[in-house]
Amino acid sequence: MLRDDCAGWFHFGSRQNERPETSQFWRIDAEKAGVVDELRGMFGGKVQDINSNDFAGVELVTGVSRFQIQVDGPESIVMEMILWGRGGVQHHCDGENFLSPVEILGSSCRCPSRMEERKVNARNGVGPQPSTSIHFRLDECPELGTFSFHSNSWDMAGSAREARSSMMKESNGKLLELYLEVVHFPASSGLLFTYIRPALRLFR
Repeated sequence: MLRDDCAGWFHFGSRQNERPETSQFWRIDAEKAGVVDELRGMFGGKVQDINSNDFAGVELVTGVSRFQIQVDGPESIVMEMILWGRGGVQHHCDGENFLSPVEILGSSCRCPSRMEERKVNARNGVGPQPSTSIHFRLDECPELGTFSFHSNSWDMAGSAREARSSMMKESNGKLLELYLEVVHFPASSGLLFTYIRPALRLFR
């Protein structure tokens, strides 16, 4: 979930001619133009106004695919698994225990331990999908405040889990890198497909 006190929100998708489109560079939304002006002065990019049903503010379209970020600790990486149904949330857990409703909070959710099995269940509509949120400050300008990034990507969930695990093992592991990676993979038809995936790792 996104926090109300965020200075801005990171994303890498947009809509062009009513079709979703991803980019290999980060886009940053903010309600205050001053925040975007500060970011443009540091990182460059193009500024544009946004006025939609969901958001009204300013967006910076950067040419940056990697940001070093500061987090307060592992708790800044929120990892959940959610299955939605017609009546709302049908399953809400962290992969091991239920997070809601309160009547079963903390009890085993019985999700498979293997990621591939979880993906199969999600594709078949009988298992939850990842919901990962990160709350952070930019290492180059922490005074701007807290930013947020949210993703339903399985890739993001995997890298976030590894980053949080690494943080818990290292006392000074509070500087991370949030980045976008271009992935190429061959299809059975012989064609080469490309997609962009978000990722997180401990910055060394």
